[in-house]
Amino acid sequence: MIEATLESAVFGLLIRVCPCLLRLCFSEDRMSKNVCIDIRPRHEPVKIYQPDNPRVGVYLEIRNNNYWDINIDRISLDFIYCGKLAQAEPHPSNLGKPIKPKKTEEIYLEGTIDREKLRDVLSHYQNSNSCQLSVSAKFNSKLRSFPVEKYRNGIKLEVENSHLLEGKEAD
Repeated sequence: MIEATLESAVFGLLIRVCPCLLRLCFSEDRMSKNVCIDIRPRHEPVKIYQPDNPRVGVYLEIRNNNYWDINIDRISLDFIYCGKLAQAEPHPSNLGKPIKPKKTEEIYLEGTIDREKLRDVLSHYQNSNSCQLSVSAKFNSKLRSFPVEKYRNGIKLEVENSHLLEGKEAD
């Protein structure tokens, strides 16, 4: 705990005194590698809501392993299931939110799904672990802006009211 606080204080001082030196040491690539974006590991991280307004909801966790705060400038997610099904965006209130060093923040993204594409999901739903996510994000820090691209596959998908998709009556 004390080491982390000391590290943050040293890097905080360095960023104010000689940011050029830190920019040489911390490239965009290095800073990108220090940000981990993954799906939320508990409950239902990826869920399709339907039938009235078909949409996909995804919970992401963002871990900042850099030595200073970062802010989400923009983030989008391509939801791929039997082809690109939807593009999800966060609520605007989640943008610009600071993520402290060595901390994890959760963010919710949601996107609409075309009803015809949703019908295609039904024919492949029995293999529900074939969901894929492609995340593109841009972060800002006091040092520099940097992009982060992540790709995840084999994700368990939950379809709310799947019996309605299949045309079955509710019991």
